[in-house]
Amino acid sequence: MRFFKMLTGERALDRTDYAMFAVGLVATAYLSLWACAPLASIPPIMPLDREHPNQLSVAVGGGVGVTYPTIFTREVPYVAGAQGAYVHQFKYLDVGAQMSTRNDTFAAVGALVRARLIETDDLVFGLQASGGWMWMATALPLAVRLGEGIWAYTAPSIGYALPEVSIPLGVSVRLPNIDIFAEAGAGLTGGRKGALLLEQNSVEKVAPYGAAGIGWRW
Repeated sequence: MRFFKMLTGERALDRTDYAMFAVGLVATAYLSLWACAPLASIPPIMPLDREHPNQLSVAVGGGVGVTYPTIFTREVPYVAGAQGAYVHQFKYLDVGAQMSTRNDTFAAVGALVRARLIETDDLVFGLQASGGWMWMATALPLAVRLGEGIWAYTAPSIGYALPEVSIPLGVSVRLPNIDIFAEAGAGLTGGRKGALLLEQNSVEKVAPYGAAGIGWRW
């Protein structure tokens, strides 16, 4: 009940809430597993839309392969994948679910929680945690309005996907009840090459990627 009242804005955040959220983010980053995460950072963070708080997004994308062979993943020269996400906007938080599939690993299913810490008509900045089967990451999503219905966005993230750091940059065009977005980015992936990531020869790669998608709001 305490958490539900916080989500709906009936109760203000206190020090305990901030501490619990910080511990959750640290645990998320520490306990992250292999590189099964979605390729793109969709849906982008956006201001609260009280009339259309629900959004369903889909995207396809691809990039240079950086996954090392384990019992969970296979090494490929390129990565291609598709993903879907559902997000509901509460007063201060976005809460949703994600699903993705990639050609270098298993399908991934997980959850997303995003706090909108700064929100104006022209800028939104927040703190995000996401994770599931089998990835976890934290991010700092930011969106800046370029014009009427046009937003530039990013969500620099870090996870323990070998580990992985990703810096995306995208553009979202908001039409009536529809968001269209395109994203490009690059990530630095490092890890221990070998089964179950137990071997000691550390390796790092930089991998560019791109993605495009669409979202429906209601």
